[in-house]
Amino acid sequence: MHHPFVGDIELTGEALELPRDAGLTIITYTVEPGTPSAEALQFLSSWATSEPAPSSTHETTS
Repeated sequence: MHHPFVGDIELTGEALELPRDAGLTIITYTVEPGTPSAEALQFLSSWATSEPAPSSTHETTS
């Protein structure tokens, strides 16, 4: 996979078909710990956790 900011990321994917839900598949992706790909994902996850939560702009009236 290629990400525009961190470049190429090597992922391992696994698909799990759910027998009770025909046509539904869960796909998980992992990276090998300590690799450049793991470091890239850690960097990207720091962006996601450093963003402030959006504030609500809804006003209530009585």
